[in-house]
Amino acid sequence: MDGLLSLTEEWRLKARVFRAFLLVGMGQREMALSELQAAEREGWQLAKGLQGERQRRVKEALAKVRRWQAHLLDEIDRREEAEEVLLDTFILLGDTTEGIKALDMLTFLPSRRR
Repeated sequence: MDGLLSLTEEWRLKARVFRAFLLVGMGQREMALSELQAAEREGWQLAKGLQGERQRRVKEALAKVRRWQAHLLDEIDRREEAEEVLLDTFILLGDTTEGIKALDMLTFLPSRRR
């Protein structure tokens, strides 16, 4: 029975991101942001205890979580915070593909002036 279900280390982060998507769909953007922030905290804790390929996968997922945070912050008119999250993501996780994408996203972050 043991070993029938094998989950990667980053599955919790992915589950929290999925939950955040559902919350956005229900119009609860602030709650979705809280969920993404919780995923980020969990991801950093998880990454501390891993090495090698397992740590790299968690860092990739963590960079994605931070990019979604930035996107959501921009959607709720908190552009400066979004820019800060993206810049920090590149600085902290720039050694990952997703971390590099944060810099691209920062460059092309749409302005939402209303």
